[in-house]
Amino acid sequence: MAARSFIDTFLQPGEEIISTQMEHHSNYLPWKETSPEKQGVFLSCPVDRNGDLNMDAFSSLLSPRTLIVTVTYVSNVTGIIGLDAAVSYLENIGMEKIAETEKDLLALTEEVLSASDRITILRKPKERAGAISFNIDGLDSFDAAKQLDAQGIAVSAGRHCAMPLHQAFGSCEVKIGSDVKSS
Repeated sequence: MAARSFIDTFLQPGEEIISTQMEHHSNYLPWKETSPEKQGVFLSCPVDRNGDLNMDAFSSLLSPRTLIVTVTYVSNVTGIIGLDAAVSYLENIGMEKIAETEKDLLALTEEVLSASDRITILRKPKERAGAISFNIDGLDSFDAAKQLDAQGIAVSAGRHCAMPLHQAFGSCEVKIGSDVKSS
């Protein structure tokens, strides 16, 4: 709704909207689908092999025709930041303590997952916030999530409303399709 209102009010033919492959569909699709109606140009900045935003590509996309840049804080596939409602709870624990614990847990999770020849971690961005997406060879992501759930391990499976990022990673082919995300 915000994208529609903004585009209807401000976008002129030939002006550009820049987004990224990391976006959640709720911040990607409205801009992509609405801009052509006003003869605008939708551009999507790629990520690098690690899942970090390609800043050289981003710089090259910026031009005098750029009307708006819409970028997520953290990708839904490579890491998620918590909700405002949890802030007071987290402050009581201490953000430094939480960040340290999260970093330790992510490092341990990555170490354990990397030890298996059957598990592929999708990307390893320089900055990761609480999530690791992976695939298990020969096992559909939804089947893997179901098996892990049966063992008391909560994960999510799917494309996590981030199709452009999955396409960038080459994980939208029929044989892969989606991933398992530990967060």
